[in-house]
Amino acid sequence: MSETTETKGQLSWFWIVPISLVLPAYHLLIFALRFGRIDTVLIQSIVFVPAGIIEGAFLIYCLRKVTAQRQWRSTLMGFVIGFMFAFFGSLLLPLVLPAWFGATIGGGLPWVLCTWIGYRRESGYEKKS
Repeated sequence: MSETTETKGQLSWFWIVPISLVLPAYHLLIFALRFGRIDTVLIQSIVFVPAGIIEGAFLIYCLRKVTAQRQWRSTLMGFVIGFMFAFFGSLLLPLVLPAWFGATIGGGLPWVLCTWIGYRRESGYEKKS
């Protein structure tokens, strides 16, 4: 890709589906590594999907709006960094709030915030014509 993104607007909204499954899959992986099974929590991990849907929609929105390659990379870096906070937030906040609400807010909010910071980080360096 050149310095200006020529594929702007071509990222499909269908990417929300695999992105929304990242957080539940990671929770299942950690549970399986710890306890050696996933049979009892497979259905219960669906509680983490709304946070993934929110983040997936926001990530795709940001990536469709990027204007430079550096901004694309910075947005993805914010997404990856935010995932770490989303994992712990979605794990801990349901302990004090109802499970669906806690997992959605605890997972979605830090993920969206870090992605937004990554998106905005490079947008200030663009040359105005």
